[in-house]
Amino acid sequence: MTMDDASKDESTSTPVDVSTLTELGKAAVWYAGHGFAVFPLGTRSKKPITTSGLKDWTDDPENAAQCWRMFPSSNIGIVCGMPSHGLLVIDLDVSDEKDGMATLREWEKANGELPETAESITGSGGRHLFYRTDRTGIHPSVNHELGVDIRSDGSYVIPPPSIHPSGELYEWWADPRDVGIAEADGAVYDFIDYVQRNGGQDELKKPNGKFRLPDKIPKGKRDDTLFKFAAHLRAIGRSDEEIFTNVAGANITRCDVPLEQSEVERIVKSACRYDRGGDAETDQREVGKPGRGLPSSSNGGGTESFIGPRGGIDTTALGMYIIDKRMARIIDGAPAVWTGTRWDFGARAIKRATVAVCRKAKIKDKNEVLSFVMDSAPRVSSSNAFDGRYYVQFANCTYDVLSGECVTPEPSMYIIGTLPIALDMDAPIGLADSFIDSISAGDDAVKTHLCEIIGAAMCSSQIVSQAPMLIGRARGGAGKAANGKSTFINWLAAIVGSENVTSLSIDDFGNRFNKGMVVGKLANLGDDIPDGFLQGDQLSTFKKMVTGDSIYADVKGTDGFEFRPSALQVFSMNTIPRLSDTTDGIMRRLDFTPFRAEFRPGDISYDPNMEKKLSQRNVLERGALLGLMALPDLIERGRFTDIPDMRDELDAVRIDNSSVARWVTDECVEPQWLDGRSVAEAYKAYTDWAEEAGERYVRNRSEFSKSLIEFFMQKAGCRVDAGILECTKFKRDGRVIRGYRLVKS
Repeated sequence: MTMDDASKDESTSTPVDVSTLTELGKAAVWYAGHGFAVFPLGTRSKKPITTSGLKDWTDDPENAAQCWRMFPSSNIGIVCGMPSHGLLVIDLDVSDEKDGMATLREWEKANGELPETAESITGSGGRHLFYRTDRTGIHPSVNHELGVDIRSDGSYVIPPPSIHPSGELYEWWADPRDVGIAEADGAVYDFIDYVQRNGGQDELKKPNGKFRLPDKIPKGKRDDTLFKFAAHLRAIGRSDEEIFTNVAGANITRCDVPLEQSEVERIVKSACRYDRGGDAETDQREVGKPGRGLPSSSNGGGTESFIGPRGGIDTTALGMYIIDKRMARIIDGAPAVWTGTRWDFGARAIKRATVAVCRKAKIKDKNEVLSFVMDSAPRVSSSNAFDGRYYVQFANCTYDVLSGECVTPEPSMYIIGTLPIALDMDAPIGLADSFIDSISAGDDAVKTHLCEIIGAAMCSSQIVSQAPMLIGRARGGAGKAANGKSTFINWLAAIVGSENVTSLSIDDFGNRFNKGMVVGKLANLGDDIPDGFLQGDQLSTFKKMVTGDSIYADVKGTDGFEFRPSALQVFSMNTIPRLSDTTDGIMRRLDFTPFRAEFRPGDISYDPNMEKKLSQRNVLERGALLGLMALPDLIERGRFTDIPDMRDELDAVRIDNSSVARWVTDECVEPQWLDGRSVAEAYKAYTDWAEEAGERYVRNRSEFSKSLIEFFMQKAGCRVDAGILECTKFKRDGRVIRGYRLVKS
């Protein structure tokens, strides 16, 4: 928040010279001039630096300017309640243990949204919602369970541009100079009531009823009462900073004669010696005495106890916690946990969640928790357990492709990866466009095709059952030309994010531990497919990877699992290898994408720094936008855009990889010649040709007939169930024979 024009901004007071003030000072003057009661906090601190703390507030801009000239690096405190004309703040905390923003979202779904108002992002990543109220008697409260605190009379908030102890800035999400501060309405009061009635721990409550902070604290009871209040807050898991804020507020508003700040700090420090969440009774603790060494229930992380009867980790209890609280699921056979914004997949995801909850978990514990999750977590399918929509999650938002809107991520959405770049719908035309135009050699179909590949790789859901095969076709033929394939793949990896891709070749699929690497990934960007011969087992795994059929993944140290891969498979090649399987099940998965341009040193189109230029953030964001714009049509069609001359490429693959296809081509066999001819006659002609040509031939008539009919089906560009020929039994010369009939010419 820049306050260079603070003295000129419309306010209720005489302009103040702020030219010599720091940004913090300028902001404090602006706040004071606009009705906020401000006071100084320590540098990068939440604690007041003056003796009387928040009682030393001022709403005089000149006084604020003098204060921040004395303490130029001081953070800013704003007193809530009447001093700031009825300021009421809803504080949404976000951490591993609590998520106030999620609490508000769930509440709003059932009760309606809160009014739009000024909103800041706290240094810890939470939010402050600022409202005005004319009500009195709204007590400040802290609700650790829901992650929502209420700041009102007797409490204060820290506004931008203060600096959190972590070094992060407080920033405005919706600046009050732009949107103002809304009046609290019935929805605001209902939400506060919900927070304070459901697990809220304000100064007037304790669940077991054994502590109640009185409205007035007489002089002889101050130390004891404030200590019990601090110990109570410690017992229910509050942090040191939260305890100090609440106790300091109670000291100012409840004590007949408030204690000095140093005394409050001493009391809080004494109470904070006890373990967070400890179960010792508040009344049994004594001010100034060290806390008893109670066993920690967190075991280094989380709030649950996972210590077994013999002192080790109770992995069953820990596994149940991962399932219940971290929403561990088996999705399409693979383990996954919800992170709050997306689904994190794989054995490592479960192990990461285990360590996050219980940092003392060892390798053996993590493997046991993984096994428990695999056996006990609910099993769901991505095709029917989620909302069925298509999402691309950017660094700054989650985009619903079909509605064209940014949405709030929910567990009901199938989101498996977050791109490292932001969505910029206004990203200008530039290098990304010219790069795609150059590698496609100006072919519009190829340009569309490349954009579709980018889009399909970014989307969490599987859109096509095809694998783009980037093939060099510079100068009209195959070869190891510098045609931009590698540069495109590297650029695609940068757009999607290295954490969201793998780089397995078809050969790598044969390693039993490698298959699991594609779990939860958006894309597999494989290396060049080598020249040579691809075996049947390699092609079988390849087909499963492309179509999403179940495949088994081994996991080191524990049981493996079956899963359905969804990552887009992208490979490159310079020449097409020989295939042991040219059936329609394989051929329909090959999507040849030609790279016809050539980039060599000395050429006008050659740029040795192209990859570096493409890695610039604005170029990546434009590339992502091009992919995003191509997605709706791709989703509707379910196949990549057809490139006409690539049909001939597929025919060539079939011919090169099938002796039956080569016989048909060499001998110019037409469907009309086969019509009415028996299988035995056709097979005899085929084997005679093969022996003369020195070819290995199919030893089985049934397999020969199947390959023959499938060749003519594919050559015609028809579906398998609508071919030119059929093989059936019919009568000829009075006897039944098995042969061919022409279905259509």
